[in-house]
Order: sequence, then C-alpha cells, then structure tokens
Amino acid sequence: MSTLEATGYWVKDKQTSLKRLVMRAFSGQFRECYAVAKTLIAQIDPHELRGIRQRHCTAWPYPRMVKYVVRIQTYMEMAVKRAVMLGLTSGPCRRVLDIGCGAGYLLFAARHFGHDVVGIDLPDDPIFSDVIQLLRIPRVEHRVEAFKPLPEFTEPFDVITATAICFNNVRTSRPWRLAEWTYFLDDCRSRLRPGGSIWLELNRDRQQHYKYLDPETADGLRRYPGATVAADKSTINVRT
Repeated sequence: MSTLEATGYWVKDKQTSLKRLVMRAFSGQFRECYAVAKTLIAQIDPHELRGIRQRHCTAWPYPRMVKYVVRIQTYMEMAVKRAVMLGLTSGPCRRVLDIGCGAGYLLFAARHFGHDVVGIDLPDDPIFSDVIQLLRIPRVEHRVEAFKPLPEFTEPFDVITATAICFNNVRTSRPWRLAEWTYFLDDCRSRLRPGGSIWLELNRDRQQHYKYLDPETADGLRRYPGATVAADKSTINVRT
C-alpha cells in the first residue's frame, strides 16, 4: 500500500487553508503525489504536448480549456489525488469508467496504476480531443441527458466516476431533481460488477440559493440504496 493510500490523503483545494497548504508542501504525501504526477507527465511525448500548446495558446482570446495544458502539473496532481481517493493506487486490475473525462488525466493516472480505463465525453473541445488522442485514452462520444441510458459496453465496470459534473443542467433553470438522478444512478448500477462503486463530484450552482443539490433532492438521494451524499451536497457516493 502506498503512503498516499495509507493516509487517505485527499483535500479539496477550495477548502484548504493557507496553513494547510504550507503543511502539505512539506509533507511526504504531497511530495509523493507531486512525484507521481511528474512521472506521468514524463511519459507524454514532449514534442506532441508542445504542439498542442502552440496550436491552442497562441490565438486570442485563449480557448476556455487551455489551462489543462498550460498547468498540466497541477491537473495531473489532481488526477493522482482522485486516483488515491478512489482506491486505485494498489490492488487488482479494475475497470474504470470516467463520465465527462475531459483531457483524460484521471484515466491516464488509473492506467498507470494498472487498471483498464475508458472515458465518455463529447468531441466539442479540440484541446480535450487532442490530449485524449495524445494519451491514447479510449473515449466513447456520448451526451449524457436526463432519462437516457449510457452507451452499451461489452464488459461491466468496477468504478464509475464523474467530476465537475455539468450534465445535470446545473447552469439552467431546470437542474436535475430526484427522478433524473435516480434514473442515472440506476443506469450506472446496472453497469457495475458486484461490489462496484460510483463516485460523483458536482459543479456548484451559483444561480440557486443552494450550492450543489436542492434540499429535497439531496434528502431523496440519501435514501438511495448504498448512497452517501456529502454534508455540503458536493459529492454522491454509491457502493453496491
């Protein structure tokens, strides 16, 4: 078991005080996470990565997602932290599905630790498409919508995850309620092996009086079989 996994190191940046950031900078856990991220970046063809940066960073205004290649060390470290939190840094090979995989850094880290990976996302962002291709991450193009199933896969998964979720219409006047979430979770559960898990990190809704889920939806999801909803309603975790 790695030092990272043994300590359960996982702190959200937005909730981390300056004091804790300083403590982390001198901690063995942080140094190991940093080192793993450096190792992962070293596996990427630097010429190809430089080409992606040049293609997308020279025009003004910069594309919205350009930060993912300009600050690759930061986002690769975040991917390693999520791999730690999901328990993917040791143990047997597992099959991992990342919904809304973006640049694919989480799946790149999971594959580094020996897992079989696949992502779901739209081909809309050329930066993400270029990085996914560079990392050779298998990606299924699909739009997640309310009351519509995920694509069919030949094998079930052990872990299904999604981060910075927007597919629940969080920025609109019709965000998902309990019925939509229940359908989505049922669909995900049907694609899990026994003992599998679902981990979802939500995007904050700045337009509503609540942050991530309305109170009624959060209460309903807490009654979903095997589900845990964080106190601040930022995450949904389901274990089967």
